[in-house]
Amino acid sequence: MSRREQILAALVLVLSGLLIGILLVWLLSDDDADVDTGSGTTTTVEASSTTEPPVDDTRTTAASPTTTESTTTTQAPTTSAAPVTTTTASATPPPVADATNGEILGLPLGTPIDDVVAAMTAAFGAADTDSGWNGGCPLDGGPDDHERRMAWGNLSIRFDRWNQPEQLAGWGYQRGAAGFFDPEGPTPDDIVLDPGAEWNQTGNELAAALGVELDTFGDIFGLSFISTDVTSYRAPGLDGTTPFDYVGVRNADICE
Repeated sequence: MSRREQILAALVLVLSGLLIGILLVWLLSDDDADVDTGSGTTTTVEASSTTEPPVDDTRTTAASPTTTESTTTTQAPTTSAAPVTTTTASATPPPVADATNGEILGLPLGTPIDDVVAAMTAAFGAADTDSGWNGGCPLDGGPDDHERRMAWGNLSIRFDRWNQPEQLAGWGYQRGAAGFFDPEGPTPDDIVLDPGAEWNQTGNELAAALGVELDTFGDIFGLSFISTDVTSYRAPGLDGTTPFDYVGVRNADICE
């Protein structure tokens, strides 16, 4: 076979293949193509473009996992309130002796003797002197055993039991003409004087400050007294020119 014949034969085969392919495509695309069953009966087969697989009802669809949202609540720490510190100012202790009201360490006249002695002993120790119960000053009158004097340094305290229980009846403080006092006992600064009165005032100056007269006992005692309703002050001399050196409550008598 010549080369030309070979080329023609190949072309024929190619064209034949193309024609067969076109025919097959046409047949397959015809949904209503008739099929000959061989029995003379033509059966029309309807082509299905899409074949779906059967649904498997036994499949178990896994439930989506449940997500539990964890909520963390952070509670603010409880802050305890700072304790309130209440500072109570300590009360000012009472004076040892107060000429304005007659008190001893805050205890008024008429306080039982045991209470006064206990307070003075706690503050200054045992008494320096104790007269025991006696008649007291002869000018006072009364029975022989109604009065008792106890002293702590320059402070003399008088107790009485005449027609009454044993109780605080008065006191006297002797500073001394030269300012002497027992340093282990009450000092002049421990004694509260009447308003206007100050240590180192003369008798005349004190009388003017208190608005009272200067009384004198000249013939025998040579003393000047400056007295209020409650308090008596005493100065040496009769002319009122020397400083007073003694203050007493109800017992600034000439026997002191």
